[in-house]
Amino acid sequence: CVAIDVFDKQELNTDKSGKGSLSQLETNIKRYVEPCLQDIGIVQTDSTDINTFDIIEMQKKYGRARLFSIDGGHTVENTISDLLIATQLITNGGLIFLDDYYNRHWPGVHEGFCKYMIFHTPKIAPLLYIGNKLVLTTTTYHQRLYQEFLNYFSQKPDAGITKYVKMFGHDVI
Repeated sequence: CVAIDVFDKQELNTDKSGKGSLSQLETNIKRYVEPCLQDIGIVQTDSTDINTFDIIEMQKKYGRARLFSIDGGHTVENTISDLLIATQLITNGGLIFLDDYYNRHWPGVHEGFCKYMIFHTPKIAPLLYIGNKLVLTTTTYHQRLYQEFLNYFSQKPDAGITKYVKMFGHDVI
C-alpha cells in the first residue's frame, strides 16, 4: 500500500481540491492497520514530480497494485500524471478508481482522462462508472471483467444499473 499526496504541503495543491493531513493519515493507519504499518509507503509529493526511477523503486518495494485510487489534484496535468503512474503500477486485471470523473466542479479530471486516452498509448480501458468514479482496468482483462460485472449485475436487478455504453471503443457499464 502506497499513499502519494501533497498532504500538508498545501502550497503544492494548486487547485485547492482538498486539505490533506499527513498526521491524520498516520493516525488512521495506526488505528485501523497498525500490524501492516511496515508495509505502507507514504510519498509526500506532487504526483507530477514522480519519475520513472521513483516508480521502479515503488514496484521493487511494494510490488504491483491490485487497486489504485486516483483522488488527488483535479487539474488536467495531475490527472494525466496520476493515470500514467497508475498504469505503470497496476497489475493485469487490477482496478483503477478515477474520482470526480463527471464532477462539474472538477472538469480537469474528465479532460485529463480524455487527453490520456487520445495522446498516450492506453494500457487501461474504462469498465464502469459508479458512485462518481470511473473504474478502469487493464486492456488485457477488460472484456473478462466486463462479462463478470454483467453477470453479477444481471443477478442484482435492484443494483441501479441503467445503461451500457461504449467509451473509447470499450464496453462500459
